[in-house]
Amino acid sequence: MEQSEVIQQLIEQKYRFSESACQYIEWNEKKGFRSKAFEWFYGNMMLLSAVNDKAMTILLEEKMSRVTYLEILTFFKDEDEKANFQTYTKVVPLYRD
Repeated sequence: MEQSEVIQQLIEQKYRFSESACQYIEWNEKKGFRSKAFEWFYGNMMLLSAVNDKAMTILLEEKMSRVTYLEILTFFKDEDEKANFQTYTKVVPLYRD
């Protein structure tokens, strides 16, 4: 599944997903889906789809419908992007790594 198709599916179905997933999708929409976090997410979804021999559409729905805020934070490998997302969601961590 092409990245543009994944983006389209996420946008069309975002309100069917968890609240955290919805915030992640909306944040990425504002960034034009050009974040490192989205690249990492898309790459991992492609890999999981191939390894598990599952359609990407099914895998996306399974993952995004039950993903938690803390799991969303693991998508971020860049600390500046992570801080930007946390500011967007107005969630301030109680601790620092």
